[in-house]
Amino acid sequence: DGPRDERTFAEFCQRCIRLASGLQEAGARGERVLLLYPPGVAFAEGFVACVLAGAVAVPALPPDPGRLERTLPRLTRMVVDANARFVLAPDELCAMAAPLSELAPELARRPWLAAEACAGSTARWRDPGALPDSLAYLQYTSGSTGEPKGVRVTHGNLIHNSASIAAAFGSHAGSTGVIWLPPYHDMGLIGGILQPIFGGFPGV
Repeated sequence: DGPRDERTFAEFCQRCIRLASGLQEAGARGERVLLLYPPGVAFAEGFVACVLAGAVAVPALPPDPGRLERTLPRLTRMVVDANARFVLAPDELCAMAAPLSELAPELARRPWLAAEACAGSTARWRDPGALPDSLAYLQYTSGSTGEPKGVRVTHGNLIHNSASIAAAFGSHAGSTGVIWLPPYHDMGLIGGILQPIFGGFPGV
C-alpha cells in the first residue's frame, strides 16, 4: 500500500495551466516536447499541460538506469525522429541530463525543463487556439519488432476517440476508471488517463 497522490479536477486544472504557462514562456508552443515521467498523475499533468500550451507531446518511457545500453538507443532514435525541441520531466529525472551527455548526446543537448520549476502564472497562460486538425501528440509504437514509429494524433482524433469510448462503455460523471497499463501507449493514455478527464469522473 504505497502513498496516495490525489488531485481534485480543480487542482489538476490549475496545475496544468501553470505548467502550460511555463512551457509557453520557455518557447514550447508549436514545438515537440518529450515527456519523460514515471506513470502517475504527474505524467497526466505534463501531457495536458503540453496540450494547453499548444505544444506537441511526445510520451516516452524514461530510460532505465540499470539497462541504459538497451533503453537509451531507442529513446535517442525517438527524440531525433520526433525532432523534439524540449524534454519535460520531474526534478529527479532532470538530474540525469548531465550524466547522459556522453551516452546519449542527442538527448542530453536538448533543453530539459524540470516540471516543478517550469510552472508559471495562470494569468500569463494564453489559449493556443487548437483546431480539430491541430497536432496534439505523437504516439510511438513499442518498437518491439522494429524501429519505433510515430503516429500523428490530432485534437479531432482525440475527441472522436474519447467520445466513441464513452459511448461504448456508457461512462458518465458517476463512473470510476481504474487503469494499470503504461501511459506511453494508446490504451493506457487514451483509455486510462484521458477518458476520465473527458468524462469528468475519477480515475485511479
